[in-house]
Amino acid sequence: MSCGMRARVAPGSPFFAFGLHLNPETPSLDARTITAIVKAYAMASPWLWRAIDPDTTRRLLNFAEPFSDEYVRLLAGESYWPDESALIDDYVRLNPTRNRDLDMLPLLAFLNEDRVRSKLPDEKINPRPTFHYRLPDMRLGDPDWSLAKEWNRWVAVERLAADAARLAATCRAYLAHEGGREDWAVRTEGLEVA
Repeated sequence: MSCGMRARVAPGSPFFAFGLHLNPETPSLDARTITAIVKAYAMASPWLWRAIDPDTTRRLLNFAEPFSDEYVRLLAGESYWPDESALIDDYVRLNPTRNRDLDMLPLLAFLNEDRVRSKLPDEKINPRPTFHYRLPDMRLGDPDWSLAKEWNRWVAVERLAADAARLAATCRAYLAHEGGREDWAVRTEGLEVA
């Protein structure tokens, strides 16, 4: 695991906010493993946003946006297990930016840099075999905050991805769900302890 810490502005400022970026290595470079983790992340994203409750300043600065509903519905599809090329093409078509809570561009560029750069020639991308998880805050003055808590939330995503039956059931439930992101966040709170 590698972490990046960034202060956007000086301490004491009303715009004081720290972001924590985790870069967990993918357990495998095959498209099915990567797709399972992205599916699990998409299912967990509303819960993660609710649990982390990112700093207002970071939200105002649009530090990272969740995947679009269109992309999440595509991921949730039972038959959506693309090969590497389709995984890259679908992601770039529906997420042509680094500004995602789970930025997949570094990993996808590691898999096939030419394919990614042909579609996003001007985007700043550093290829690496990791998931660029940009959502967590770093709350240095909060005694209840810990890096371990943020890491364990990522581990919950990996556990969901590794349990094929549970992931499939979660995706089916998502597609049948008629509420919004907040309702889904409440419904998936159990991911943290599962």
